[in-house]
Amino acid sequence: MNQPKRFKPEIKLFFIVALIAIVISVGGILLFAFLNKSPGIAPIASAQCNQLEHEINALVIQANYCEMDEDCVVSSQAAYIGGCFNLVNKEADVTFIQEKKLQWENLDCGKGRLYETCDPPPQLVKCQENRCVGPYYRSTTIQELKEGPGLFHTRNVLVEGVYRWGFEDSNFDETADSKEYNIWVEIDEEETELENRPDNFAYMHKFLERNEVLTSQAGEGKAKITIYGIFYAFDPNAPMNEVPSRGNFGHLGLWKHQIVADKIVFKSEVEAVTEKTRYSPDEEVTVEIKNNLDKDIWIDGSCGLPFILQQYETGEWKSYEPYPYKKCSRVPYTIERFGETTRSFNLRNTYEYKDFMIKAGKYRFLFRYSFANLNLAGQKAQFFDAFSNEFTIGDTQSSQFNARIVGSYASPGESSKVAVKDNVVFLTDISEGLLAIDVADPTNPKLLDGMKIDGGGAYAVAIQNDASQLLVGGYGNSKIALVDISGVIGETVLGGTNTARTLRLIAQGEAKRSVQSIGLYGSNWYLAIDGPEFEVIPTELNYKENLILRTNLAVDGTFRPGKIIAATPGGHVLSVEPSPTKLLAAQGEKGLAIFSLGQTFPTLQEAVNVGGYAYDVAAYRDVAGIPFREFAYVIASQELIIVDITLAGSPKIKSKLSLAGIGEAIDLVNGIAAVAIGENGVELVNIQDTDNPVSLGVADTPGRARDVALQYDSKDNIYYAYVADDRDDLQIIEIRR
Repeated sequence: MNQPKRFKPEIKLFFIVALIAIVISVGGILLFAFLNKSPGIAPIASAQCNQLEHEINALVIQANYCEMDEDCVVSSQAAYIGGCFNLVNKEADVTFIQEKKLQWENLDCGKGRLYETCDPPPQLVKCQENRCVGPYYRSTTIQELKEGPGLFHTRNVLVEGVYRWGFEDSNFDETADSKEYNIWVEIDEEETELENRPDNFAYMHKFLERNEVLTSQAGEGKAKITIYGIFYAFDPNAPMNEVPSRGNFGHLGLWKHQIVADKIVFKSEVEAVTEKTRYSPDEEVTVEIKNNLDKDIWIDGSCGLPFILQQYETGEWKSYEPYPYKKCSRVPYTIERFGETTRSFNLRNTYEYKDFMIKAGKYRFLFRYSFANLNLAGQKAQFFDAFSNEFTIGDTQSSQFNARIVGSYASPGESSKVAVKDNVVFLTDISEGLLAIDVADPTNPKLLDGMKIDGGGAYAVAIQNDASQLLVGGYGNSKIALVDISGVIGETVLGGTNTARTLRLIAQGEAKRSVQSIGLYGSNWYLAIDGPEFEVIPTELNYKENLILRTNLAVDGTFRPGKIIAATPGGHVLSVEPSPTKLLAAQGEKGLAIFSLGQTFPTLQEAVNVGGYAYDVAAYRDVAGIPFREFAYVIASQELIIVDITLAGSPKIKSKLSLAGIGEAIDLVNGIAAVAIGENGVELVNIQDTDNPVSLGVADTPGRARDVALQYDSKDNIYYAYVADDRDDLQIIEIRR
């Protein structure tokens, strides 16, 4: 009988150990796979990738900060993961973004990812609500749009060409050379930006009715035009009144296909540019005429010069011919294709005669050109009007104007806003909070006291003069604080003087959002809170045993919530300024908003399109005149705009003055305006004549002038401008006449 084969004990032990090892290995592999598939547990490398991507995104968002359009650039180095580019501040340091991206790549975090192809970079970049934004435009032609409109329906397009404008009967006109067109472009008065807009460009302020005939309203012209907008293709057989419209319809357009324009840029066929933008009455003016066309032009010469001088008075341009002689030669000037010529002359010697005298104000030159050779006898010619840039002639006070920096104070961080009372300047610092600085000796300013706002920096500030207190907003947050300043200004309180010269916190709380600007009038604080509205906080005061009791404070000493008031839809309130009867709000692209203060809370009356990005506004009430007048002084882009707001419901733009830089803030004292114009310093303007404001000159500062407070010393007849000069802190400018 055969016996079963038996293994030796040592062989059996070997198989057992091997089997256990195999089970452990397989189990480990299965467990590893399970853990990797488990949604709750990620590999270490994956967690690092996610953390790095989060950090990169945060850095990209941080780099995309702006205060004006010029801050924004396209950068491939600051793109998101998988992106080709991003919009960032041109001064942003993108080194950290690149370092984080390199770490992300070294960890092979992009393995297995699929990326889409990149759109072309934006050709129009703007700064909106402190973020760089840019629509993406596809370059195309009128011919391409005409042949395949369906391909571009609802697409962002950019179209360049030489076009005629004006209101005509025809719908589409393509000339023989295929370079000049009439096209339809829909224009929204509030939304469409018209850059270098010609005087004879017009658009209709109403919807088009069925069978309505377009008639000429403001003449016609021709220029190279670049249109940025969205193209819409409609049924060519549809009635005109069925074509969607937002209300203003300009005849630049493309039959019954439309471009809803975001921006239209004009470039004149022929242009004249003065060497400077400001002159004295006796100064020699140099004008360069440029022919931007691919053909010769002839300019009509009048009495030795091709220019008619135009002066802006009482809301219109008045013309004055050169040289008053009866026998006056008319010699035409020829400028070849893409050529230019220069003329220099003295203003008074050329234009002053009879009852006309060169005086302070705004001017430009008018000249006429033709494509016909004016030197040929019997030549019939059609003339086109062209204008130079606007320039300013200063008054006699300009030569007596003298401004110089006499003192400065270096704060630890960066300064933002400034206010002044008596001999004390209140400067906000984005890291150190509120600083009280003694300027009794302007050449030697001294710090009296400082106060952080909830442990951090400060931004906006406004003083309540009759109560010796101020309201200050925090930097980068919504914190607000009410501060007693009677100590630092040395004011007498209940029979004694506070010799400690310190600031005292009364109450603190929060606004709805970050506070950009503060205004005070009567019984209310008005806060611009970084959005399309502002906040109202009541400030009724009672004094009792040196304690200030406030009706809007809770028992714990914090602010009760304020009332939120909406401004113009789509606006961005950057500054608020109360006047005796109205509240004014500078609201960015939406211009100036005017509110009535006749009720418990402000009521929106109207908005004024000032033609630029409204950044700040100041109010002035002329009680000396009969009847009294009330004016708003708006800083919008690179202009000072004066608006008559006397009559409710009927605001009227009185005048505009070109500034030497982009305006950021304004303050008014005694018929003088001080305007902070960023890198160019502070510009002083004589505003006594609201029809003709006159620049008195620019006082440059070391850094970027962000805010200014103006003070007049009647004893010595001296003005002092206290400037928040960004990284160069407080600058004190002495202005003498």
